[in-house]
Order: sequence, then structure tokens, then C-alpha cells
Amino acid sequence: MSLRPGFRLTPAQENVYLLTNGDRSYHVKWIPAGDKPGQNEVSINQTCLRDGSAPAPRLMFAAETNGGLVAVWEKLDGTDLRTANRQALPEAFRVLGRFHLAQRCGGPIHSNITEKDYATIGVEVGTPPNSLRIRRESGTCSRSGRKGIDDFRLTSGD
Repeated sequence: MSLRPGFRLTPAQENVYLLTNGDRSYHVKWIPAGDKPGQNEVSINQTCLRDGSAPAPRLMFAAETNGGLVAVWEKLDGTDLRTANRQALPEAFRVLGRFHLAQRCGGPIHSNITEKDYATIGVEVGTPPNSLRIRRESGTCSRSGRKGIDDFRLTSGD
């Protein structure tokens, strides 16, 4: 692949690259056709996040190609709140909660953990724990049982 003069493409993660041109930077992601969570990520950015209502990088471009999708997001300066500015986490989760409240629907929903579709969140939460694949994010996972809400990531990975 050749780039226009002045552009530089460097690998960042699997299927994710950093595209730079002077002081402008973008994240470029290759999303294979069978990657349902990746396809969903682009769809959410093209619909729910179009208006900039959530403080998230803007999707600048998405195009279908042979076997998948190429998506480009603006790269924002900053650090991950898990490693820096942790005092901002409560506000970040308030904003995330308002976003999810505005996006509520009656179903169906897709779980990135079980890779299955469920009629409602209630049906998903009611799924027996031994049938769920639990990803360990921080080294510990537990199921609280409080009002049927799980402590681990269930629906959106947030």
C-alpha cells in the first residue's frame, strides 16, 4: 500500500493503525466482515454518536471493502482514565450512563461476552452464570447478585 507524501501509517494494535500527517493524527481500523462487535461499533458511531453527544472520538470515515470495513476515527490527545486522572472517572461514568439511557431500547441486544443475541437485558442477566464466558479485565470477576446486575461487563463492554 502506498500513502500520499507526508502521511505515515504505523501499527498500534491488531488491526489498528495510527495515521499521521504533520500535527494531525487518526486511528485507522480494519474490521473483517464477520466481526459483529466491530461492525456494531461503526454502526453506533454512524447513528447514536453522530451528533457529538458523547465525549468520544468522532468517526471521520468508514468504507466497505473486499472482506470488511475500513474505519477512521480522530485521535484525541489524552490518557486512559484507568491510568491517569482517575478522579474524573465518576463524571465519565455519569456521561456514559446518560448516553446509555438515551439509547435504551426494548431489545434485542447483543452480548460481546457470550456472542449471542437476547430478547432483553433481563433475559441476558437471567442467563445462568456457568453459561457465560467471563473475561477477566482486572484480574478479578464476581457476580454480585444484587438486583440481578453483574459486576463484570455484560452488554456493552463499558
